Amino acid sequence: MKKLILFSVLSLMLISGSIYAGDLIAIPTSSPSAWVNIRITFHRPKLECKRGFGLCFEFTIGFEDNMSGAYDYNTCPVKAQLNDKDQLILQIEERELTKYEGGSTLPVFKDKTSITLEDPFTLSGATSKVLGSSTPLTIRQGIYPVTYSGGVYTVTFQL
Repeated sequence: MKKLILFSVLSLMLISGSIYAGDLIAIPTSSPSAWVNIRITFHRPKLECKRGFGLCFEFTIGFEDNMSGAYDYNTCPVKAQLNDKDQLILQIEERELTKYEGGSTLPVFKDKTSITLEDPFTLSGATSKVLGSSTPLTIRQGIYPVTYSGGVYTVTFQL
């Protein structure tokens, strides 16, 4: 009888200890992808990527933190990340917007709380894959929030 009671008490302690330990450990269901460096042309696709504001062209350039290097006047370096809320986050440094096409796109971001995309834009399959999506990601036309901190504009696109 003593063995049965002792076994029951030990079992109860082990089970309660496992439950308590399980409450302390938070296992994320999914994590955001790594920041990916891409280059974008900020013009409208419907205007042959030559004028107007929009997202027109992108390509992946790697995972490095430093965006400097060979500068392409026709594209702007941007950091991109897909988070676990099905949002695409883009970070654009103000100094890069100043260089891009002589700063013509900077007024779209400067002192603004949102940007408007008049045309949808689908990222290439390669960039979407690097961001962690098995299918190409499409940014719908609409109004998207912009924040500014430490010389960086952050735009959040709900996909």
